[in-house]
Amino acid sequence: MSFLYCVQKIIGKFINIICLVYGYLRYQSRKNQLPAVKNDVLLIPAVEIAQRIKEKKAYLKRIEQVNPIINAVIKSRGEAIREAEPIDEKLESDWERVGHLPLLGVPFTVKDTVGVKGMPFCGGLVSRKNEIANKDSIVVSNLRQAGAIPIAITNVPEALMSFGTSNCLFGRTNNPYDLALIPGGSSGGEGALISSAGSIIGVGTDVGGSIRLPAYFCGIFGHKPSNGVISCDGLFFLKAPELEPLFTAGPMCRYATDLKPMLKAMAKDQISRLPKIDSVVDLSKI
Repeated sequence: MSFLYCVQKIIGKFINIICLVYGYLRYQSRKNQLPAVKNDVLLIPAVEIAQRIKEKKAYLKRIEQVNPIINAVIKSRGEAIREAEPIDEKLESDWERVGHLPLLGVPFTVKDTVGVKGMPFCGGLVSRKNEIANKDSIVVSNLRQAGAIPIAITNVPEALMSFGTSNCLFGRTNNPYDLALIPGGSSGGEGALISSAGSIIGVGTDVGGSIRLPAYFCGIFGHKPSNGVISCDGLFFLKAPELEPLFTAGPMCRYATDLKPMLKAMAKDQISRLPKIDSVVDLSKI
């Protein structure tokens, strides 16, 4: 082995050592500099993402499974699937207009006293058994404008006058936790369906507990906002002057985190009546 070759080997190793030391000193302070993954979607396998995209019928299928048991839905909207189909195309072609919509593509259900065009609008009354809403109520229209899609109408007691949910048109709605028990009322169909994972969010109405009691009985979340925050245009209610100031629509959700965005969508511009809705509440001071 020649002397020159040995010198070259030594110099080469020396250069490698210098490079390693330089690299360590240069980059050691920058390790773990990547931002943490905060969106779980980024960690889902491709096959699961593809499956989720295809599951546009998931809630309608779930309704088919649970409704024979709990009897919460009086009619589903098959056209909801057609309304959901263009969403992917809209996201690609018109992101600036639709990308900001807070409930884009989210399915929701509606109590049978809240008008959805072309759907039953009975209020649980035999005298209204053939009544069909000829237009969307303002609250449903607002939710549609937020990107949400109505998928079903849910059961109520006759004229909303019960803390249970039963009528002579569609029968009795059962509590999903115990079929022998009631789901509360008058938004009992919503409470039972959301609790059964047949819906994720829904529209209820309330005077004296009609959102809050089903939420409590069925283990979900509901909120009765102040009167006037959500429009009552297109809602069925037996008129009583002493009760009208107490009547309002409100959100019902499986998860508490959905209450505020849904309330904002339902109220739209009227949300200005709640100027502190985004204020942080210090629970220790309550």
